[in-house]
Amino acid sequence: MGDALLETRELRLEVASRVLCESLTLQLHAGDCLGVLGQNGTGKTTLLHTLARLRPAAGGEILLQGRNLTLWSRKALATRLGMLFQSRHDEMPASVEQTVLLGRHPHLPDWQWEGRQDHALARAALEHVGLQSMARRELASLSGGERQRLALAMLLAQQPQLYLLDEPGNHLDIAYQVNVLQVLCARLQTQGAAVCMATHDINLAARFCTHILLLHPHGQPLLGAAQEILTPARLSEAYECRIGVVSNGKRQVFFVE
Repeated sequence: MGDALLETRELRLEVASRVLCESLTLQLHAGDCLGVLGQNGTGKTTLLHTLARLRPAAGGEILLQGRNLTLWSRKALATRLGMLFQSRHDEMPASVEQTVLLGRHPHLPDWQWEGRQDHALARAALEHVGLQSMARRELASLSGGERQRLALAMLLAQQPQLYLLDEPGNHLDIAYQVNVLQVLCARLQTQGAAVCMATHDINLAARFCTHILLLHPHGQPLLGAAQEILTPARLSEAYECRIGVVSNGKRQVFFVE
């Protein structure tokens, strides 16, 4: 399996003295796709922000490629870790192409412009999310769904080894939700990457995730292989409502009873 790209040891998360997650120990290896599920307020976004070093942990340790997260410089961290935020304020005057090229900045030498390879990676990223025909459009002219696809394209152009995704399906129709996650999951194999995504969509997690972290309202996380965690009994307990499942032999679909 090799060394872990990301590891947490006895991680503790708190907000306003309320414990969201306690004693979380996990490892993410190349090829893993971890889905983070749970009710609103259980700490999904807080966990991602903590893993991205945007907020401090209340306790425990986070290691990126075996090195404590606090020891990485911001630029070095950005070449290995990329974050898709749940909401953004992106009203800057820029074109779609200029925006996606921002994903290449962590890889550029100081005071250098993007080169031919950077532009090629940006164009390929736009093609992956179906925005190649809008490269010259102004950012302000895009719809909410198009902006979400552009944010994902910028992340693809960044080429981190660890993708942290906060509600990647926001504003996207079903086809693009599936398409984008298929592209990301392909990178798990070809680029030795890993994904950690917070989502409210249990069925999307069931389709793409190899592992599930199920956050409970009282701070006790449940972690394991997707097929072990995604059961009606465990989901019903975590979401505090009755959740059922149907199967066609190939795929399961979860629903609220």
